[in-house]
Amino acid sequence: MKSFRIKYSAQAFEKSQSGAIWGPIWIALDDDAFPEENWNDMPVALLNEFARAVTQMKVGSREVVRFFDGPLSVIFKQTAVDSIDVSLDGSRVRSSLDGTVEREELLTAVRNAARDVYRICIEFGWSKDHDVRRLMQSI
Repeated sequence: MKSFRIKYSAQAFEKSQSGAIWGPIWIALDDDAFPEENWNDMPVALLNEFARAVTQMKVGSREVVRFFDGPLSVIFKQTAVDSIDVSLDGSRVRSSLDGTVEREELLTAVRNAARDVYRICIEFGWSKDHDVRRLMQSI
């Protein structure tokens, strides 16, 4: 089994003029960073998609989460009650990664990242943002 973590630099998050929250967010599968360390994307919206995908997982199911910046995706396939196959598809941007992770570790990684990012967004005064409110509901 590989370790799965969601990494981010919440203190570097910024809200654009359009209202989108941008900042560094990436996945660590063991020691590999995907798409790369400090990848700039829409972290709140992406965490909402991760939360949706992992809460819907059941044995035999497949969920796809696409990054918002670039042709990148994460494919989750639950092959057993306690394990999930993860494929990180880099398309043309970078090489792909894959491995099997413990289901509980994946759920914990998503839950912890969502809680922490939600807390940071509240501190930044973004509590009325639609994606931030959705993130609160997912945790």
